[in-house]
Amino acid sequence: MKIAIIGAGLTGATLAIELANKGHQILVVEREGTAGGHVLDEMSGNTPVSKFGPHIFHTDDEQVMQFVLRFTSMKTIIHRVRSYTKFGWLPWPINMETIEKIYNLSGQHALNALEKDRQVEIADTTRPDSFEARALKQMGRPLYDTMLRDYTLKQWGRHPSFVPGEVMGRVRIKTGYNEDFFSDKYVAEPVGGYTNMVAAMLNHQNIHVEYGILAGTKILTTLLLSYDKVISTAPPDVITNSKFGKLDYLSVNFGKVDTTDPRSAMIVNSWPTAVVNFPTTDVPFTRGTAYHRLNNTTTPEYVIEMPGSGEELYPVRTEAQLALHKKYRQWLDECGVVSAGRLGSFEYIDMHIAIRKALDLAAQF
Repeated sequence: MKIAIIGAGLTGATLAIELANKGHQILVVEREGTAGGHVLDEMSGNTPVSKFGPHIFHTDDEQVMQFVLRFTSMKTIIHRVRSYTKFGWLPWPINMETIEKIYNLSGQHALNALEKDRQVEIADTTRPDSFEARALKQMGRPLYDTMLRDYTLKQWGRHPSFVPGEVMGRVRIKTGYNEDFFSDKYVAEPVGGYTNMVAAMLNHQNIHVEYGILAGTKILTTLLLSYDKVISTAPPDVITNSKFGKLDYLSVNFGKVDTTDPRSAMIVNSWPTAVVNFPTTDVPFTRGTAYHRLNNTTTPEYVIEMPGSGEELYPVRTEAQLALHKKYRQWLDECGVVSAGRLGSFEYIDMHIAIRKALDLAAQF
């Protein structure tokens, strides 16, 4: 078959190489001038710097790991994150050290205090299925106010009681002292960066990639007329010129830190981990990343993030937005377009899940 894929990100590239290996002729169209999608990175010296925020590959899925190793070497890392609070730099996700510092108690006494706060009745004004309601039930007021409330307000640009409750599913509390961010069997970064990894996935005689192609109804119509199957990893509203209205995504701005400025250099050099969070309102940023520390390279690169009018990255999965996405999905299904990936499926998934879903989808052809 002749198959067209919209998007040369991780999902699109996984689909392309798997389908090409089955003998299908693949066209991939991509808006950017290079492959990578939202895992796109650029080399600064010997340090890969992500264009859209840090990506840490982690998985327990052996097949997914072996798939990735076909295209790049992976360097095992220990990923830890600390958050800047009035109690100092505290581990994130929350662990025993976090709990003890916030309650100023140790061991079981701290856990007892936490459990007592968990039992506190939630105010009637809190929406019961909201992020805030679920957070308070899971961690109580002191931990929530210190680690999550203001961070969520900054990140989402709305009160946490109006943030979808499912987002809380990504928040963990550990009652031990281990502060590793992930517990997966494999936690690693691709040597040479994600862009090179994705480019290697697209290097096949049955794959042709066209860059600088903006998705929309015109290109979609052309692909539907010229190819046996079309798979889109782009936002459904984008490829249909917002036929039913705009889907809502969180946008993030990224900025490199000028380390030639002594004050800036002093601040970023004090970061205790490669990735740090800022869950306080006195700091406008939400996250900072020292990419050379993350990748164990020598060219220093620091990037800070804050919500704004930048790249749309995270789907806002309210009931209304999910209903709108369902309408788009049904219309695209009727047109013969398969939706895939984080943006196409309007879901917040990690890289290993994106690859797994793409492998499973390719197996259906």
